[in-house]
Amino acid sequence: MPTGYTHAIEKGQSFEDFALNCARAFGACIMQRDDPASDKPKLREESSYYEEKLPEALAEYGYLQSLTEEQKEAYGEEERDKEIARIQKAIEDKSALREKYNAMMAKVGAWNPPTSEHQGLKEFMTKQIVDSISFDCDTKYDLERLQTAISKTSIDFYNDAVKSVEWNAKHYEEELEKEKKRVADSNNWILELYKSLGIQYDTTSSAS
Repeated sequence: MPTGYTHAIEKGQSFEDFALNCARAFGACIMQRDDPASDKPKLREESSYYEEKLPEALAEYGYLQSLTEEQKEAYGEEERDKEIARIQKAIEDKSALREKYNAMMAKVGAWNPPTSEHQGLKEFMTKQIVDSISFDCDTKYDLERLQTAISKTSIDFYNDAVKSVEWNAKHYEEELEKEKKRVADSNNWILELYKSLGIQYDTTSSAS
């Protein structure tokens, strides 16, 4: 039975086209995984994501560092209020969902299966709700987060923000360098493949 890579051999596919088609299964061509099967391996372009995010993080870091002590307090207080509000909403949402699950559980409990063969359905329905309550409605972690947020000062929140932005900037810088190397390695792999097949790569073709 032919595979997605061998089906065209029967129709007289050339070795070069077969090799290029199989190359689509390798990491250098991973960005083409959703492209039409007939597309040949193409050179990649660097993603602009990290290049755009790095200056944003650096600008945010510069802004935080420029704040006066009073502004740091105000910034931290605002972040503290937003964090507490987010956690409280999460707890409220889970409590409301638990009430809905409990209401449905009561209906399941009151339902009398028409035959003994339906008893398994009732048990299955019950288990689905029990599992969902356990997974969706546990507020232990949220309550711990709330207590932590309440106990922290405004300056604690400000310092956390600075550390977060510092980490982001370092992460974006590192990932930008990794992206450059990934693209360079992938493109070299593709160009060497074309060269070994005696094919001149068409530099006018669009890269992914």
